[in-house]
Amino acid sequence: MSKTRCADILDRQWRWVVLSACFLNHLVGVGIPSTGGVYYVAFLEAFGTGKSETAWITSINIGLLYGAGPLASYFANRFGHRCCVIVGTIIGMVGLLGSCLAQDIYWLYISYGILTGTGSCFIYIPTVAIIGDYFDKDKNKAHAISASGLGIGNLILPPLLTKVIDFYGWRGSFFITAGLYMHMILCGLLMRPVASHGAGIHNADKPVLGVSLLSDWSFLLFLCNNVFLTINITVYYIFITDYSHSIPNVSHEDSALLLSIFGIAVVAGRVTFALLGSRILIIDSLYLFAISNIVCGILTAIPAFTFSYSLLAVISAFFGLSVGLEIPLIAVVATDRFGTDRLTSAYGYLMFACGVGGVAGPPLAGWLYELTSSYTAVFCLAGTADVLAGVMILLIPLFERRLCQSASDSLRCENSSGTKEQCYTEMVVTTV
Repeated sequence: MSKTRCADILDRQWRWVVLSACFLNHLVGVGIPSTGGVYYVAFLEAFGTGKSETAWITSINIGLLYGAGPLASYFANRFGHRCCVIVGTIIGMVGLLGSCLAQDIYWLYISYGILTGTGSCFIYIPTVAIIGDYFDKDKNKAHAISASGLGIGNLILPPLLTKVIDFYGWRGSFFITAGLYMHMILCGLLMRPVASHGAGIHNADKPVLGVSLLSDWSFLLFLCNNVFLTINITVYYIFITDYSHSIPNVSHEDSALLLSIFGIAVVAGRVTFALLGSRILIIDSLYLFAISNIVCGILTAIPAFTFSYSLLAVISAFFGLSVGLEIPLIAVVATDRFGTDRLTSAYGYLMFACGVGGVAGPPLAGWLYELTSSYTAVFCLAGTADVLAGVMILLIPLFERRLCQSASDSLRCENSSGTKEQCYTEMVVTTV
């Protein structure tokens, strides 16, 4: 039996170990930043600061979870997925342990915001990328299983951390969370390079920056879309707990349960997309993505006009289901519109755009609350942002059609035998 054949067999067997490690990375490494709503309430009570000022802690964390994507991508390409996860775990763990010593929120901006956010990004990027190395035919299902770890994390971590905070305080919670976070080192060790690619760092030659994308107006609209949809998602799961806690007879545990409902609904949405993806995508992925943006926006705006915990629970379920369908479509749309060759670079830029939305959204929402003393403006802001995100996506085919009809390139468009997307791609390449 040849060495290549042996390597292929080893990869097929080891990929399930890698998938399990990726699931746990999503559950803990990415799931902990997603519990920001629980800590947000704890920080408000501990420091007595304003909602906008306090929201910066979680927004910096979430912003760097996505915004440090290009840096994490470069590090993973240069040093390998395993090394990137281990380094990210150490950085994030230092941030969590440092948060135990915080005497004011400005310390938390650095420890929990910058360090833990960056560490989680260094875990997240290689966790997504290595799935493509080990899985080919079942890539979508593998991504769904791996990403469902985040949904499970959203299900179990908010009520668990709420109990831990009640017993040990938020400082003790960070100490315990750091111990849990440390186990991601083991997950990183399990993420060995694909044997059939050789023992070296096979990603070293991959390009990190696709500068030509930034001259593509359709891609710039897609970037803006990601900023606005992330504003919606982060504002919802950071502020929904504090809002629900203001409803009479709603406890901290009840408020945290909304995040759990949201989390399990996200899992359901992603699994549904993985199992029925080919049927769902009978509709053009671009239009399906725009519809999901608009639906998410409408669902987020509803809490602005209700004061019922039961209705908030129902909205959290449908919102989570919509987000579970919305997020996988980002990669699908990016692949369909900009090609697989530029997908790595495109995804890095899109992650950065998500980081911008994560940083900007919560403080702006907190400022609106302080200005109006009401959550009506907060959830209307979030909902409007995602509706606008959907409108931006709908502008892409209109822009492509107008570009194809331009005088200088009309002949090429008429003679092209491909689709309008292929025609547009040809024109962009010639203008870059």
